[in-house]
Amino acid sequence: MKRVILILSAVFIFITAYSQTQKGNMYVSGTFSLTNDNSTQDYTTYNYDDKNLFLQFSPGISYFVKDNWAIGTSMTFNINNLHENNNFQSSSNSTNENNYTYYNISINTEYYINVSDKFKIFIRGALGYNYMVEKEEGTNLTPDTQYTHYNNYSIGVHPGVVYFATKHFGITSYLGSMSYNYNTIKDISIPSAYHSNTSSFSLNFGLTSLELGVRYCF
Repeated sequence: MKRVILILSAVFIFITAYSQTQKGNMYVSGTFSLTNDNSTQDYTTYNYDDKNLFLQFSPGISYFVKDNWAIGTSMTFNINNLHENNNFQSSSNSTNENNYTYYNISINTEYYINVSDKFKIFIRGALGYNYMVEKEEGTNLTPDTQYTHYNNYSIGVHPGVVYFATKHFGITSYLGSMSYNYNTIKDISIPSAYHSNTSSFSLNFGLTSLELGVRYCF
């Protein structure tokens, strides 16, 4: 009987020792996205050529200050290039190119609810700052090169799930978000620069807003 109890105790210690969400553990996460779209449309009076290149990388790291409670930070960097060419038969042609450079940094906190050893539900709270620069060049612009700066401050709640395929490797999915955003936009290309401040509240939950990611726990 004592031997059975000792064996069960050893198994329990072995399992809990590798609990990914216990105090003192850490994980790194990240997403990567690359999209390259090209489209051409031909009409009777004109033809249209559109090219879109999008690249995004989002690394993050979190530390469990208590069992099932983590605090961390994440960053996002992306670039987006849009090229548009219109050829008209009865008028002058036009070419436009937009380049977007985007940076984000956020502070996160997460609380986990254990469904099983491999499957957990979590709630993430995030406080973030986003900065983006848009460079627009076009034959129909005055001046022909213009710059716009965007600033965004946000606070949000994001529910999600994580499945641990191994003790170190996990797959995460966010199921939507609830957030408040404050935005500033400023065009610095001309003396009478355009400037605006806006705020918004968004609520978006459901299977249509799934976002997948991976993490490594240690």
